[in-house]
Amino acid sequence: MLRAHALDLDFNGRALLADVNLHLPSGARIALIGDNGSGKSCLLQILAGTLVPSGGTIIRRDGARIAYVPQHVPDDSSRSGGEQMRHSLARALDAEPDVLLLDEPSNHLDRSARRSLIARLRQFHGALLVATHDEALIDALCNELWHIRGGRVSHFGGRYRDYRADLQQRREASDRQLRQLDQERGQAHEALMREQQRAASSRERGVRKVEQRKWGGVRSATKLGRGNTTAGSKQLLIREQQEDIVARRNDLQRETIIEPAFALPAGWRREGVVVQLTDASVAHATETVLGGLHLRLDVGDRLAITGDNGSGKSTLARALCGDPSIRRDGDWLLPPADQIALLDQHYRDLPMQATPLQALSAQMPDWSQTQCRLHLADFLFRGDATAQTPVSALSGGERARLSLALMAAKPPALLVLDEPTNNLDMTLRMHLLQVLRMFPGTLVVVSHDDAFLQALEPGQVLAL
Repeated sequence: MLRAHALDLDFNGRALLADVNLHLPSGARIALIGDNGSGKSCLLQILAGTLVPSGGTIIRRDGARIAYVPQHVPDDSSRSGGEQMRHSLARALDAEPDVLLLDEPSNHLDRSARRSLIARLRQFHGALLVATHDEALIDALCNELWHIRGGRVSHFGGRYRDYRADLQQRREASDRQLRQLDQERGQAHEALMREQQRAASSRERGVRKVEQRKWGGVRSATKLGRGNTTAGSKQLLIREQQEDIVARRNDLQRETIIEPAFALPAGWRREGVVVQLTDASVAHATETVLGGLHLRLDVGDRLAITGDNGSGKSTLARALCGDPSIRRDGDWLLPPADQIALLDQHYRDLPMQATPLQALSAQMPDWSQTQCRLHLADFLFRGDATAQTPVSALSGGERARLSLALMAAKPPALLVLDEPTNNLDMTLRMHLLQVLRMFPGTLVVVSHDDAFLQALEPGQVLAL
């Protein structure tokens, strides 16, 4: 149905794909997984014909109909994120394609919409390739995994939970090898020190013997030089062993999963009320979306907002952040605008033409370039490959990390997150959860992710 041979992709100075070979047969059910920014979306675009690879070939069966639904669906302010995704998915399925390429299709979808999506995809008889971090979706639909890592694609036949167990075993084996190589490196260093010390002592004894001989002559000097050559050869051999150990260790480190280290400390603290709504309502133009709202949040409170697509969750989140396009009526007590931060599910507040480094420098003009780079490194923007890539070219997960980095640089009193786990890989999702559980400020989270909300343990739940 669809084949790829020797695919290469250099994207904004990064080698995302290298010598990738794939076969997507009719009836396939394949999940495409990998860390944020690993190249999943780019691979789907290449297969869909919307992105030209740097090298390699794509072979499509004559007359094959290919439908592709990107993770960033066209923005339509009249629809919620879930409604926009459902509309795009329905159009793709109605076209009855032979190959269906989906990029994070469960993003923004409520429980009912997710169940409907899974049911309809089970009835789809063509080839399915879906890039996703949604374990439940993978287990419900897919019987094969393609994992992108380091530009390569590895294949695994089976369920995602089996793959995670296999991956964990490989990580543990890698950790053991790293510890062994560290031990070997230490032993090689000690051996080199001993050999240098032995060679120095030998040279000193040899020089004294030559000087003490009345007729030292050429033979003694030659013998001394031969000893120096032997010592130098031993040291060269040990250094070569050290270089080999370092090379093997670097290979292992490239396979090791890097986990981001970041925190969001509250920068604005006081006793008492942070948010209070009394008989409040929100509206678009003349249409009231929500009314009769009563809410109080004190310092450190956590609120979860749940509800179906189109129920007004995102509208309320943006109203809490002072969005001027949303009319607010009733009594609203909120922190100053510069003490409120929003992680929007579409990342509309990010400067799309700027790089992460430029975005952070603009927000924190008193920070040096070194400070900015170190801060971005905590969010996995390490080196120019990602720190100097335009935001418009970043993956959804990378945009989420950048939003969190900007918030962390200027900590808010009120942190509002709208579907924060969308586009995040499993590692980032777990770390985000840990960070938010430690966040001492006031937190409002809009989410369809039941497992995430349960682990977050909000003190209040507003069901719309």
